[in-house]
Amino acid sequence: MELRAKIDALVSQIARMGDWKSARDAVGSNEPEPFAEEVVRLVTRYPFVKRATDWLEFLRVYGGGMMTRERDMLSVGLYGFSDDVSLPILDGPGEPIECGCLLFGDVVLPKERIDGYTEDTISLGFGLDSTGARPWGVYRVRDRQSHWYCSSFIEWMERLVQRGGRLIE
Repeated sequence: MELRAKIDALVSQIARMGDWKSARDAVGSNEPEPFAEEVVRLVTRYPFVKRATDWLEFLRVYGGGMMTRERDMLSVGLYGFSDDVSLPILDGPGEPIECGCLLFGDVVLPKERIDGYTEDTISLGFGLDSTGARPWGVYRVRDRQSHWYCSSFIEWMERLVQRGGRLIE
């Protein structure tokens, strides 16, 4: 399956998990790649991300996104180019590099599988290695430590869907 088609299919599956909104939705664009210029700026600022062709393709088309699910308090933020949706990766507050990773998103989920409100949540960051000294791929950041999680953004999206957002397990 072509990269764009695979990303579109995964975004559709994520949208079915809860309330989904992309930066593309927020700006109301029908262009095929409404965020192409912003992706060029991102690659100029962080050249190592050229290796993450799947993530860059997601950003060109969707520009970031946010999924929330009320029944169990799950939220997934995919950073991009609109602060109406999630954290802006280029023009946001602070530097998006933490624990040797360029963060592309976060997941907030209840510690235990529940239905209903809870304040007992876990916050996880996910990003791409920015050091060049570790294996390339997606790292999970928790409690100011990063650990290798999977090899690509597409694989991360697949795990998000397969595990219903519970990327702690």
